[in-house]
Amino acid sequence: MKLEKIQITKVEIDKSTIYFFAINEENKIIGKCGFKIRENATVRCIDASVEEDYQGKGVYKRMNSYRQKYLSIKFKGWKVESYCRKSTKKIFESSGYKEKKILYLMEKQL
Repeated sequence: MKLEKIQITKVEIDKSTIYFFAINEENKIIGKCGFKIRENATVRCIDASVEEDYQGKGVYKRMNSYRQKYLSIKFKGWKVESYCRKSTKKIFESSGYKEKKILYLMEKQL
């Protein structure tokens, strides 16, 4: 897989939700990330994932870069929030994000 052959496509789901999809050369969606417009001039990044075969190959970094550029143009002056995993924390820190608090994933079998 060549990263330059991956296309990033923006899709507006509704007035407050936009997604970016990474599409490979076979026109298969291999990753997604989005954001939701919230109250008080705040945008929250949501729902990022990359297909397992493409993880660790720069797909998420490319999608996130596209998303960050879009946000910096369309939402200049707004606050941007994002939850992230340890594996993507450095990507956010390199873009100027600061850790606000640590969250825990809780699970229960019913």
